[in-house]
Formats: sequence, C-alpha cells, structure tokens
Amino acid sequence: ITEMKNTLFRQPAWYRYAAGYTEQKPVIVAENPYGGVIPELLNMINEGKGYDLYALYLLEASVYGCNMAVPYGAWMGNVISDAFYPPRELTAVIQNFLADNERLFSKESGGPIGVVYSFPSYYWREAVAGYSNNVVSNADNDLLSYSNVDMDSPNSSRLPFWEVLRTLSDQQFCYDVIMSADGRLRDDDFCVADMEKYKLIVLPDNNQMTERQLDAILTYLDGGGQVLVFGRLALNCPSKAQEILTAPNTVCCKNPADKFEAIACFKDCLVNVGNSLPHITVSDKSLGVNTHITPEGTTAVHFLNYNFDQESDRILAIPSLLVTIPGTVEVLGVHTPFAQPVIDHVLIQNGATVITLANAPSYFVIEVRQP
Repeated sequence: ITEMKNTLFRQPAWYRYAAGYTEQKPVIVAENPYGGVIPELLNMINEGKGYDLYALYLLEASVYGCNMAVPYGAWMGNVISDAFYPPRELTAVIQNFLADNERLFSKESGGPIGVVYSFPSYYWREAVAGYSNNVVSNADNDLLSYSNVDMDSPNSSRLPFWEVLRTLSDQQFCYDVIMSADGRLRDDDFCVADMEKYKLIVLPDNNQMTERQLDAILTYLDGGGQVLVFGRLALNCPSKAQEILTAPNTVCCKNPADKFEAIACFKDCLVNVGNSLPHITVSDKSLGVNTHITPEGTTAVHFLNYNFDQESDRILAIPSLLVTIPGTVEVLGVHTPFAQPVIDHVLIQNGATVITLANAPSYFVIEVRQP
C-alpha cells in the first residue's frame, strides 16, 4: 500500500489490490506522514491545490479492497514541521459517498485471475530488495549491488511476483492475490476453495511451496482449472511440482534472468491464455479498474482516472470512454460523488456489452447485472 501511495502523482498503472489479500477481514490504511505522497500533497493543500488528488487518495484504497483513514491533523515531525489538515467539505463528500454506497465495496472480487503470493518464496527477496544495497544472488552467489526497486530499471532486483502484477494490469486484467503461508510462521490453510472461483491461477516463480498447497493446485487442475507457471515451482517438492508442470491445463512460461526478456515472455503467455478469459477493458489506459460483487449479486465496476494535469491542477475528465464488459449485461446505473457521466449508448457487440460514456470523471462506478 505504501508503494501504491508513493506513485499517486505519477499515474500508477499496475497496482491492483483486491480482497484476495484479506479475505473477509476489514483493512484500514493510514498515511505515512514522513514519505510517499503525503508531504507533497500537504504542500499542495496548503496552497489551495491538489483537491482532486486528495479525493483520489481517499477513494483508491476502497476501490482495491481496503479503506483509507482520513488524515486528522497530527503533527508530522520536526523535519516537516507541519500538520496535514484535510479539506473538510471535500472529505465529507467522499466519506458520505463511501458510507451511503457501502454495498458497492464488497470483500468479494469479480476478477477472473488469482495470483498466488508464496510467503516462503518471497520473504527474503522482498526484504533484501527493499532494505539492502548489497545482496547475494541465489543463482550464482555473486555479490550484486542494487538501487531502489524500480520495475523499469534494468539494474533493480528481480521480483517476478510484482512483474506479473504489472503485466496483468497493463493488459487490463482484474485479479486477486491469494496468500500461501509457510506452515511455520503462519498455519498453512491453503485449499482448493481459495482458487475455485478463478478462471486462471498464476504461480510467479514460487520456488517454495508446501505439499498441501501443491495438492490443492492439483485438485484445482483436476476440476478443470487452468494454471500459468512463470519460472520455478516448488523446488522443495520436485515430484508434486512436476505433476503440476506436466498437467494438461498447465501453461509453463520461461523466466529468463534478464528482466525485460522475462516480462516479454510472460506477456506472450498471458496473451495466449488470456484470450479465453473474460475481462473488462477500457479505451483509456490511464484508468484503474477493479470489480466487486455486491450483496445483491450485481457487479460493481470501479474506475479511477489517474489523468492528472499539473498545470490545471485537475484530473481531466475523459470526453468519450468505451467500456467493454464480457457477455450481455444489464446496466443498472452509474454511481459517483462527482459530476455524473452521461451514458451515450450501450451496444451488444461480439458477445460483449460496449458502454460509451461522455465526460467520465476522476472516479465512478458502473453497476451491472448478468441476465
């Protein structure tokens, strides 16, 4: 979440958090007063600017399965020597919208893909990538020097899990993250029920997994599920890993040492597999998209517009936006705390529902129902 907030002013296109991290547990996120966007946003608010970004800051976490606590004016330390007092009227507008439309922010995601985050596979890699300048490569034991983690830098450390998330987002796939524990620091309760609702399970270089987890994946495959393995799989359980790798519904993707070559390989595999997956697309890739299943069984498709214009200090409305939703759906309405976009027309085209909206604001929800 900290990394998501750090990129707020730079149009994040690939951080997609959803209910998969927390299942049914509520999560409240508080701002980091000493880093990320807060000091920059504080300066803008003090100058009467940044109101659109502040609204996005409050809404973003809710769209991706969490809730952002409202800043309350706490002292931010002797370095900054200031306090962040939120704009009262705008805060009330956003919080009232969230309270009045709580059913649209469920803990059940509508994403077709589950990405398995293996704690034992990534704990050490995450730690050294984030907090150390020098790490020992597990591949060849050469001492390597890394700068801060940057997905676009050829010199930053490899974190295939995050590379997968970025590629999925770039290709406009909604997804959840499924956590798999090590069975020691946390009980291993991973089971096939965690995966059953997904059309595709992605295993991003999960080099350590328990037998229970592998058995659950095999059961998922036996039930007709599809698995995409990116790189290594369960080196600690080679026989069961081999069963998964050779299963008819498994697609194996190479993970070369070179970051950009590896991402290109995964993208190619995803395109081949993803053609059969239903997913929502939008004509403007500056939008973030996430889906929630409401208690009534409808689908709430949330849209965040990151098209911020520094000169005008506004998130620019999109004059004409195409939203393509798989299948034939009934459009129940559009929800937003801002100026209401206009639905120009709805077409059924090539087995999908194409919605054209005029003047799409910085945030809105399209609620649909499957017939």
